[in-house]
Parts: sequence; C-alpha cells; structure tokens
Amino acid sequence: MLPAIVDADKVQARFEHGVLFVTLPKNEAAKPRRISVNDVVNGPAMQKEPRTELAKAEETLGVCYTPRVDILGNEEESLLLADLPGVKPEDVDVRFENGDLIIDGRCPARHEGVDYLLCEYGVGDFYRAFSISEHIDWQKISAELKNGVLTVHLPKAEAVKPKKITVKGE
Repeated sequence: MLPAIVDADKVQARFEHGVLFVTLPKNEAAKPRRISVNDVVNGPAMQKEPRTELAKAEETLGVCYTPRVDILGNEEESLLLADLPGVKPEDVDVRFENGDLIIDGRCPARHEGVDYLLCEYGVGDFYRAFSISEHIDWQKISAELKNGVLTVHLPKAEAVKPKKITVKGE
C-alpha cells in the first residue's frame, strides 16, 4: 500500500549490486509550493537581508562502515561472507598482508542533493581486517562478489586438514 502523496503510476524500482532502489515520485498535490506573502497586517516592515551559505569543508573524508560478516567452516575451508551493499566487484579490494585479511570496498555516493523523507541506510565505504591463522593456505585465498555479498574462500593448509587413519586388524 502506497501513501496517498505518491503517484503510483510513476513508481520505479531497480536492483543493483545487492541494493534495491525504489523511486516514489510525489503526486502534484503533494509537491511543495512557494507561497508569496506580500504584506503583513499590523506587523513591522520586513527587512531583506542577504543569505549566506555555510562554509563547506575543503576535504571530505567520507563515511566508512564495518561490514557485517558470517564465517562458516568445514574440513576443506572457511568461508567469510561479508555484506557490502552498493559495492561493485571492481570497487572491492581483498588482500592478505602481514597475516591479516583486509576487505576494502568503495561505495559511490548516491542521490546527492536529495531531500530524503526517510533515510535509514547510510552510504559509505566498507573496511574490515581479520587476523588469519597460519592454518589457512593464504596463497589459495579467493573471493567473489555477487548481489552485495562478498564471499571469501579461505582454504585450510594440507597439514591441518583432518585425515582418516585406517585401523588394521589381525
């Protein structure tokens, strides 16, 4: 059910890299209108003063979020699943440095200059680092990103994989 202020015939939706974008345009009756007031009865004369804009910061560092992760394991590998909504495969950097697995995802700004009616999702880059056990074969680490979920495969080193020991009888 859409609110009455939305023009239902013009609603649009698209899905990109794990983020659903829904555009709900206002109907004409709900759009803001400028109301001009020329005279104020029984009040002081209005004075016009120039408006000044707030000074803008010279450099914006941006917002960086810690992605939520799940880590699963089996005999062959551990899987790290990280939520990176809005990040494209070419904008994520997964690297192994000094015993750490580093996830660095860049998320471009969306809808700049838009006045939100509701904004529950902040947009920014993602960064997280994990200490990796020596039991992981770091040379075989691989990753893929699909629909905003990064899957990192962390294969176990051969030396730590469970081995079945055959018991011989007489």
